[in-house]
Amino acid sequence: MLGILLVLFASYGSCQAGEIRAEGVMRQIARYETQLSMKSVYVKSAVRSFTKGMEKQCKDMSLDPPPWISFEWSKKMGAPIGCGCILDEVIGTPAEAIDGYRNKCEFSIGKNEAGEFDVGFVLRTTDEGMGRIVASCEEVPLVPLAMKQLCKALRDCVRASPYGAFERGKDFRRGTWRMAMARLSPAGELLVLVQTITLSDEDKEKVSGLIVSALLAAPIKVVSIYLQFNDESTDAARPGAPLFLIHGLPQLRMELLGLKFDIGPLSFYQANSATCELLYSRALDWARPRGDIAMLDICCGVGTIGLCASRRCKQVVGIELIPEAVESAKTNAELNGVQNTTWRAGRAEEVLPEVLKDLDPSLEVCAIVDPPRPGLHHSVLNALRSCAQLSRIVYVSCNPESLAEDVIKLTLPRESDDDPFVPVRAVGVDMFPHTLHCEMILLLERSSKVSDPEKKPEETAQAESASAPQAAAASTPASAETAAATE
Repeated sequence: MLGILLVLFASYGSCQAGEIRAEGVMRQIARYETQLSMKSVYVKSAVRSFTKGMEKQCKDMSLDPPPWISFEWSKKMGAPIGCGCILDEVIGTPAEAIDGYRNKCEFSIGKNEAGEFDVGFVLRTTDEGMGRIVASCEEVPLVPLAMKQLCKALRDCVRASPYGAFERGKDFRRGTWRMAMARLSPAGELLVLVQTITLSDEDKEKVSGLIVSALLAAPIKVVSIYLQFNDESTDAARPGAPLFLIHGLPQLRMELLGLKFDIGPLSFYQANSATCELLYSRALDWARPRGDIAMLDICCGVGTIGLCASRRCKQVVGIELIPEAVESAKTNAELNGVQNTTWRAGRAEEVLPEVLKDLDPSLEVCAIVDPPRPGLHHSVLNALRSCAQLSRIVYVSCNPESLAEDVIKLTLPRESDDDPFVPVRAVGVDMFPHTLHCEMILLLERSSKVSDPEKKPEETAQAESASAPQAAAASTPASAETAAATE
């Protein structure tokens, strides 16, 4: 066992393939219940951050602060002290799925401490960050057994081949093999992508043959193999990098909440299948899609959230940057017999304004946003704020810090906006046990839909009767059932 357990850094595209960090010793120092408690504190800190940030922003801009940042609001809503919204108990990964939970991993190919070629994770860097020492993933608890067996098979393939692993330094680049990505379905089937430098047609044929022979001979169910060329200095290939299907099916079949999804090698899909169902169920419960509602699925990936919501609402419109993912979303809709969805490819900041203009004006609108780590583009935030039909937003975040910044932008008082959004409820979701990372879900609703705890009961009743017919159904998050969420 390496001096400490090497735990996979749960990457969202912010670090190189297969990077691991010694800070992930959570498994060694804390029982899982303690890990959940630590992550609950992290989510609480994020809520306090946007609550305090809103107070500072209003003070700097000489604006009247919204009621939800006050101590009295927090106390009467049953929220922790200093938090502008209620916090639910953190959602953990089921006990039976804690080890080997990742359905996607990226593995680096390089030399280990002994100078032999290996397939695993980066143990440390050399040559001022240019070189890398790779360690086996055999003892990493996040990696499922099938992927560990895959790494062994690919390691033996690399060692037996006439091609070396890719190495980089200040003044040189050499070698062929770069990295591998694997996806694992609940049925135990694998989609594998192997990345190399650009090869001649002759070498491409040879390398493809080596890969296919090695993986099909291993005791694993490989149903799809891709080869990708990448000549960049990092293993993160540019969009449009050459990609070849060299064996099997073009996509991997995944199942989620009773639906089937076919995903490709480049598609976004939540890395923890078991906890993903819990996350999506909570997000949909808070979004409350129903027969007279259109739902926006922003940063929709292969359409997982939108398709799960389609059975409850009138219409779903999904927006996604990656064209391959959008085509997968369309295919997945057909696969599941769903006919009330529309999928748009492009940058959300460019596509969303057009989508909002085309919505049926008679429909109430809710939105689920699941952006990458940097958060939402300011144009998307402005478009969401300005859409009068939009009554609530469920924000699913892999980075609570960028979420806090976006919440301030969505809720900052404006003279031109008499019905701003208000943060109502938050919860942490532990998609990545044994790491420092935690997903977060936040519900925001229009202020006219949220009961003001400062008002007397008769004032609240008058306000509700004057609101749209949907107000009564939309105000439930402010109920007293959340007293248990207090400190």
